[in-house]
Amino acid sequence: MLQRTVQPLQVELDEFQIDLLPIDEKTIDDFKTLNLQLFPVVYAAEFYRNVLQTYPPSLSRIAYLDGKPIGAISCRVDGYQPNQAYIMTLGVIQPFRRLKLGSCLLDLILDELHHKQIEMVCLHVHVKNTIAVNFYLSHGFEIKERVYSYYYQNKAVVPPDAYYLVHSLN
Repeated sequence: MLQRTVQPLQVELDEFQIDLLPIDEKTIDDFKTLNLQLFPVVYAAEFYRNVLQTYPPSLSRIAYLDGKPIGAISCRVDGYQPNQAYIMTLGVIQPFRRLKLGSCLLDLILDELHHKQIEMVCLHVHVKNTIAVNFYLSHGFEIKERVYSYYYQNKAVVPPDAYYLVHSLN
């Protein structure tokens, strides 16, 4: 059974106090709402159930400013390669992207993965999302390949292709 207790954190970005809370029963609805705002992909109920019940709780956080959700990250350890992790989502709503909150969330999870002795982290990014691609490249990720039709089940994602990015934690 996974240890479900994760301590909330508070960080100061510019002059803002940001609360970084675990994604749990109290914050899951805010996480769902953020994902609907941020991503063209609609995540199934099973995704959210796994975030709550299956994936390590220390690998997902939601960021609040004055009680309003403004960003989140969710990550899992690969079931087939236990020394590898996968970032499922990372997003910050538009007005708060210049605070470096995305970098803060990513660094928090990368530190946790390093602590768990994970060797590599990977993710997929839509090929037209150049802002996200450049964000990850600036944080040490590299593009390994273009995955054609990765988003084929999501008709709103055109083209349905993604880049597969990886980052070594060694």
